[in-house]
Amino acid sequence: MKHLIALAVIVSMLGAASFVYARGGKGASGYTGTISTLGSAGFAMTTDDGKELKVLCNANTKFQTGGKDGGPATAKDIREGAHVTVQGGISGDKQVMATMVTILPAKKGK
Repeated sequence: MKHLIALAVIVSMLGAASFVYARGGKGASGYTGTISTLGSAGFAMTTDDGKELKVLCNANTKFQTGGKDGGPATAKDIREGAHVTVQGGISGDKQVMATMVTILPAKKGK
């Protein structure tokens, strides 16, 4: 019985840690904003709350489209002015090493 309780506690803790990580907790960050410029190693973006960030991409960065018709995407689908959500770890001053970039549907009225 004690083993089952200990196992339940461990599983609960792992679930909570996964939730924090997915929501941008310690070890991960999530940013939503608009791409301002494209570069050879990533792009610059202005977050929805007005912060400027440099987003670095590499061969391990995954891309997808969001919205009800969401699906796979590639780095070639990224465009200046696109609204995106970026997940990844902080790699320097105002820099994010992207693990996932989601291209969001265009904002209404744009």
